[in-house]
Amino acid sequence: MVIRGNLVDVKDAIMTHISEADVSLTPKAEHVFPKWNLDVWESDTDKMPIVTVRVGPANINETAYGRMLGSATKGTYATFYFTAHVHHEIASGTEPSTTAMNLADKIITKLEKSEDEASGIVHYSGITYREASGMHNNLARIIIEGYVFVRRPFS
Repeated sequence: MVIRGNLVDVKDAIMTHISEADVSLTPKAEHVFPKWNLDVWESDTDKMPIVTVRVGPANINETAYGRMLGSATKGTYATFYFTAHVHHEIASGTEPSTTAMNLADKIITKLEKSEDEASGIVHYSGITYREASGMHNNLARIIIEGYVFVRRPFS
């Protein structure tokens, strides 16, 4: 398996980790989208919850590790910033953001436990989340933000 650490592979792995956080996010293609500014009301799906993902910018950390990824592998490490917007319907009789917050908690727990050799993801760090203004009376939004640490070997 080739470890690449490029933006496309990292973003796809983040989206996969998010979709694995809860059964309500599967299949991935119907619930987790790479277009971070997707208008959930104009999307092809009317299924909730919906998570949109944005990745970048990246910070290359080559000077800190001297371009060594191991005893025989040369390359760089990178830290990617990412955001995930969790859109979820508001359950009647509850605080408006409860369903979205509960799902965000599951996503964060999954990310903190995840790595992915194929994309180069070593670990996630600095993950925070916050409430955001809803887009509609029956829709809550939580924004997850954080960093993903990635190995980027030279070919």
